[in-house]
Amino acid sequence: LHLSVVAGAPFGGPIATVRNEHVFQPVRGSLKPELQIWTCAGRLIASRPWGYIGLLAMGWSSHERLICVFENGVVRTFTVMCEKVDEFTVDERIMVEGGTPLATIWPNGVALLTRKFSLFVNH
Repeated sequence: LHLSVVAGAPFGGPIATVRNEHVFQPVRGSLKPELQIWTCAGRLIASRPWGYIGLLAMGWSSHERLICVFENGVVRTFTVMCEKVDEFTVDERIMVEGGTPLATIWPNGVALLTRKFSLFVNH
């Protein structure tokens, strides 16, 4: 798990893992990264190929949707079965300001801080 980005849902809910692209790691198995969702007991629920780069934060909404925030301000949501639900950009100005180095997720929204210290909140 130390080579992955991990997000656990509250109250013993599912756990999502994806390869951390910022950590050099030996190749084991396939070269293609996967989003994997596990039960809290360690059983794989679902997985899907992960073709995205720039993951900043990953967490769970209050409706058990996996929320993934990326450096370019894009937010992607997935179900517990790894099915893509939604994809949107929080604000187009994020890329004008050089992207976002910091994001946080809470059960009802996300907040992104740009490189020029503008704060964008979506709830």
